[in-house]
Amino acid sequence: MMGKGALMEEQREDVLRELARDVGRWAAQLRRRQRGACIICGKEFEGTTRRIYCSNTCAARAYRRRKKGLPSQGGGETR
Repeated sequence: MMGKGALMEEQREDVLRELARDVGRWAAQLRRRQRGACIICGKEFEGTTRRIYCSNTCAARAYRRRKKGLPSQGGGETR
């Protein structure tokens, strides 16, 4: 059985976790968005200024190519 102090600590952690999640969502809304083209498949997408792949699939393909020592596929535009 938990004491009153342990229960309050657990509730405090839940509130802090929820607050951190809300702050993260708020910060994401402030990030600058731009249109770009995926460097693997060339597909157009909208994302943050740091994004270079249109999907997790293309990011995984790029990772596998790098691991094999192959150059990145030149299907898309560069920034």
